[in-house]
Amino acid sequence: MIAAVSADDPQELQWADEARSNGNYIIGIGPPNSDALRQRCDIYFDNRCAEAAGIIPIPDRADPVSPATGIINLIIMYVIIAQFIDEMCRRGAVPYFWMGVYRILGVDYINVVTPFFKERGY
Repeated sequence: MIAAVSADDPQELQWADEARSNGNYIIGIGPPNSDALRQRCDIYFDNRCAEAAGIIPIPDRADPVSPATGIINLIIMYVIIAQFIDEMCRRGAVPYFWMGVYRILGVDYINVVTPFFKERGY
């Protein structure tokens, strides 16, 4: 999954090419004017945000800040991930999740799930 902010970023195009050469299914999320990335993806979600810099002007700053592309890309990405997890659960393959070690009992939780994670590979 590649979530692009700028249209046809060379690094993201390289990642898509590498993913394709490795036989991966490629999901792209990005601006409508990202034709090269769109062509490399099996499915492409247009975030309808062609702006790359931002949408909130700041005095004495050339470019606005807070790109809507990043916010919308994250929403699309997390919806796809949630649907994927839901489908895994329906098929009886409930995924294990890592918990931050900074959280209360985070290390203990990781110690408990690590053997299960390693056994499954995910």
